[in-house]
Order: sequence, then C-alpha cells, then structure tokens
Amino acid sequence: MYILKYLSGVLYLIIGVLIIFLAIPLLKNKIKTNPYYGFRFGKASNNDNDWYVLNNYAAKQLIIWSSVLIVWAFVEILFLGERSDYWYFVEIVTPIFVYSIAMLNIYFYSKRL
Repeated sequence: MYILKYLSGVLYLIIGVLIIFLAIPLLKNKIKTNPYYGFRFGKASNNDNDWYVLNNYAAKQLIIWSSVLIVWAFVEILFLGERSDYWYFVEIVTPIFVYSIAMLNIYFYSKRL
C-alpha cells in the first residue's frame, strides 16, 4: 500500500514531462503540416502559416498546463499523506481538468485565426 500512495504523483510527473517533450517540436516550428502530429483546428489545416501559429500557441499552452500538473505531482508526492475515498475521484479528474483547459484555450485561439 505504501507504493500506491505515490503512484498517482509519479504518473502525473511522467505524463507532464512526456507532454512537454512532445510539445517542444511544435514550439520550435519543426513539424510541417501533416495529418498525424499537431493541432488542426479551423484554418490551421489549410494554411501553413496558420498551422505554425496555432501549433506554437498550442505548444505553449501544453507546456504551461503540463507544468501545473508537474507541480501538483510534487505536491502529491511530498505533502499528501493518507487519502480518503473521495480523493481517488480528484486524482482521476485532475489531469482531465488540466488538459481540458489547455484544449479549450487552443480551440478558442484557433477560432480567432
């Protein structure tokens, strides 16, 4: 049971770092327009300039919100003790909530292009 106490924090840490690494090529405009990797909302799928602008913004959002998740991971690992039953719901909802904010910001930004 001791290891389960830290499992969600470690998973959040891994997820946050992984998403930051995936966002770096988008931030540096290294990914050309393609159907597999990047954000294709609105005009970004038709115009190369809009593609780079949107994906640069998306990468910044992912890095910001992944950093929030990483900070939360350290809070869970270092400061939280035993958890009650309702806490498991919070642990499931946390990454969904964090990345939903990022995705909504990206989507609404794409509408302004």
